[in-house]
Amino acid sequence: MFGIYHFFTFLLDMRPILPKTASLAKFYNHPPGVVYLNRSGFPTMVLRSNLGQEPLGGEIIGLLEGKSLLTPTFESHLPCGEISIGSLGHSKAAEIAKSIRQSDDDARPRELREVYYLIRNRHPLFTTICLVHGSFFATVTSEQLVRDTLRQVIYDSADSAFSVSADALNKLADLLAVECFSDRLRSVHNATVSLRLAICAEVEERANILNANYFPEIRNDTISLVLPVSSAKDLAKRKRHLRQALSSIELEQGAESTITHPFNGNFFVLSYSL
Repeated sequence: MFGIYHFFTFLLDMRPILPKTASLAKFYNHPPGVVYLNRSGFPTMVLRSNLGQEPLGGEIIGLLEGKSLLTPTFESHLPCGEISIGSLGHSKAAEIAKSIRQSDDDARPRELREVYYLIRNRHPLFTTICLVHGSFFATVTSEQLVRDTLRQVIYDSADSAFSVSADALNKLADLLAVECFSDRLRSVHNATVSLRLAICAEVEERANILNANYFPEIRNDTISLVLPVSSAKDLAKRKRHLRQALSSIELEQGAESTITHPFNGNFFVLSYSL
């Protein structure tokens, strides 16, 4: 069995080198339980599924690195809490599905998979590492984010003669949201360059998990697993899965806390010193 809980265990075992390695994307050669690995772009990793078992596994992981107290920018995609492989664009989806099948894993393209981000902040004085569920940053859908941003662009144009119907705006937002994930290069007749619609997303200050003023639970020189919890029953399930991956001694060594997100409920935090 493997999944995000076992991957966090792997990270705990790697604590001596995680703060020192120049690039997180290069510190591992063959991480256990990883069926797809891409050292640049999103996703960075896809974990093995646990067919017919709990937890389901198959999580998707993106990698973010920075050297300040700001959560690094999401480049080439919009943050999400769950996504299907099929929605990542045809070429990338095919590449990932092929790698998964070669690992004898479940490559169903339409199944929604949880998304996590492995974030490392290498400040000159300390290092902070978080493995955090994507819903910490994705508090609205990608389509809503694109739609409302487009609405602001149209409003800022100050052209009273220009208007877009709600249906047209919604359709355009859906298309652009998919295009942002696809990383597809578009060719235009007689043009000497091709166009790729890239995007970046910056985290609002109130959701910056590295800001100790808002989230003192994420301490300097620690590595933390951050999981959404919707109820006491959900928290109990998360802890049961952790007990499957961590020994009782390892669990006792961790510091448990709860973050109340300004926009998206509660998150359970399990932290260890680096």
